[in-house]
Amino acid sequence: MSPWLVYWILMLDIISMGIWLVFYITIIFSIIYFLYISSKINDEIEKNCPPLIKIRNKTLKICSVILSVAFVMGTLLPDTKQMAAIYLIPKIASNQDIQQLPPKLSKLALEFVNKELDSIKGGSK
Repeated sequence: MSPWLVYWILMLDIISMGIWLVFYITIIFSIIYFLYISSKINDEIEKNCPPLIKIRNKTLKICSVILSVAFVMGTLLPDTKQMAAIYLIPKIASNQDIQQLPPKLSKLALEFVNKELDSIKGGSK
């Protein structure tokens, strides 16, 4: 495993957090912006103000794209533990040395892993 791969696997949590931060900032910006533009459009509606409506529509499209991309990336991006499992489980499963281990040893290792997973789940609640 290359150092860059290890680095990016470890950075997945921070990247995911940054994507969700962009998502929430865009939502807040959109709400504030659309409240401001809506008040301007309501004030200027008698003057027939199509430039503000065009600006609002363009901003709506941009914000929609940013929100959609950030939501999809934030949802589908695995965290560090998931990526480590994605990378390591196939390598472990295809390793000939591990497949030749006695069944009792494999069962013991599986029990240990399950116990550790249960303690992690119990500690995160």
